[in-house]
Amino acid sequence: MKVTGIPKRLFKDTSGQVLLFAAILVLAIITFMLVVPNATRVTTQKVRTQTAADVGSFTGSIWLSRSLNLNANMNIGIRSVHMWMVVLTMGEAPDADVHVCVEVE
Repeated sequence: MKVTGIPKRLFKDTSGQVLLFAAILVLAIITFMLVVPNATRVTTQKVRTQTAADVGSFTGSIWLSRSLNLNANMNIGIRSVHMWMVVLTMGEAPDADVHVCVEVE
């Protein structure tokens, strides 16, 4: 089968190939430019969400440590008051290895 007419000219004529390549390249560049801002926005939202979660957990851990420190100080104070009550009612400390802790600030 012999190709004649317009199809023959399409296969032999090479003018306009750069135009077709440039059109496909421009389409690819425009698609890339439309996708990049959306990906940037999504990444920024993920980073902000992770930062908020980190700040929340850090704040919670600080409050937990402060409450545990307060609990420890209260236990020391209760022990000190208890020992002073024993000393004042009995006149002496019950054991030699138990020391009354008095904190001076």
